[in-house]
Amino acid sequence: MKHKKASVWFPVLVVVMTVFTLVFATVVVHRKAKDFREYVIGERQLSIIKTYDLADKHLLFIEQSAKFSSSQGVYDQAFKGGYYKLPECNMYKGFTIWRNTGEDADIECYPDQTLIGDNFRRYINKYLNLYFNEYLIDKETNTEHVLEV
Repeated sequence: MKHKKASVWFPVLVVVMTVFTLVFATVVVHRKAKDFREYVIGERQLSIIKTYDLADKHLLFIEQSAKFSSSQGVYDQAFKGGYYKLPECNMYKGFTIWRNTGEDADIECYPDQTLIGDNFRRYINKYLNLYFNEYLIDKETNTEHVLEV
């Protein structure tokens, strides 16, 4: 083999490139490992589970509020004869009379199906808003507070 000037520098160049590559790889691995050391193992998974539990609590509150609101809405609507606001046509001591056969005239005030549905939605919204206004969520601490009425 012939001795050229380039063959003398080749081993030195290989050593320098190897050292440079190893230092670069060490820096990259150190940066990646630094991100993982900030967290405790399982911390992210635990926060996901806690968030799921908190959402489940809110969902349970909404479901129970809807249940109680619909029950109260049916009761109030039945008490007022199917109306949200009492009509002017037939009333007796604050109660709705659907048909009045009196000396004056034969007046009918039957509520139709759409009126009953619309009035029921109004009652449910009224009571849902009452429940939701009592339920406050502290966003900083993720705790719920139910106001005493």
